[in-house]
Amino acid sequence: MEQEILQLFAQNNSPFSLQTVINFTASKYSKTFVQRALDKLVADQKVTFLQVGKSGKLYVYNQALITPIPEGELDALKQQNADYADTIEALQADVAQLKAEQTQLQNVKSEAQLRDEVAQVQKRLALITVTEADEVISNEQMTGCKKMLKKLLVEWKTRQVQLFEGLDAIGEGLEKSRTQLFKELDMEPTETPKQIKDRLAICQ
Repeated sequence: MEQEILQLFAQNNSPFSLQTVINFTASKYSKTFVQRALDKLVADQKVTFLQVGKSGKLYVYNQALITPIPEGELDALKQQNADYADTIEALQADVAQLKAEQTQLQNVKSEAQLRDEVAQVQKRLALITVTEADEVISNEQMTGCKKMLKKLLVEWKTRQVQLFEGLDAIGEGLEKSRTQLFKELDMEPTETPKQIKDRLAICQ
């Protein structure tokens, strides 16, 4: 039991009260047995204690028994700790950047909204009948509708590019593909470049 308690002090190198030692040993030993073991370790100068109040004691591992770390090894540990701190700082900056990009993406008009607007304009164009006797549409009106459609399509494509760039940046940080992010964010996949090209062609 003494060796088990001594190992507890050596591994933690922090103050323990009698009750704390009992707790750390999962209450395997009675309070009396633990107190006797502590008294023996104190007598053997393996553990020292600090009197707290009239009857309380805090026990601590004898620091003279701790093998000091060589100076070279200590310097290496300090450098390693500094490197870890730099890495953590860089990761925190990356997280902040990703959160900012996520907020920006959330504020951008969604692809579904732009797609609805394009569909509405296309519907209007489909309903136009330039040969109706009493409602002939002028070339100027037709040109205006096509310009509006082209503007919406260009804006749609621009937002798609921004969305993809943002998703790629987030995906790189999370080690996930764009497709995985689409699924996790419950977003619809974009149309193919050919479909976009075909849409733009009707506006020429």
